[in-house]
Amino acid sequence: MDWMKQQMFKDELEKATDIHSLYMIGERYKLKNWWLSVIISGLGQMIQGRVGRGILLFLFGWITLGILYIYGIYDAYTYEKTTNDFIDMQILRAKKKLEENSEVI
Repeated sequence: MDWMKQQMFKDELEKATDIHSLYMIGERYKLKNWWLSVIISGLGQMIQGRVGRGILLFLFGWITLGILYIYGIYDAYTYEKTTNDFIDMQILRAKKKLEENSEVI
């Protein structure tokens, strides 16, 4: 997730008024495209916004007879998992903050 999307995500989390809206915001930002790299090498990276890396994996994935193809699947999956873990962590922080604010009132 690039810096600008992270800021937009954090701003939306701060404006959330209840726990349900936190989870809805998280679902909107989570990545679910790693499996596209299984179909076409590099496609998952391109959809994730990493176009240069996706093109390289597409071109060289076929030339190396699948070694980079398998790496591309792994790379798309791990990037997506890292991004989604970041989103989950931010949601939990925001949830805790909401719960603390509701206890004060």
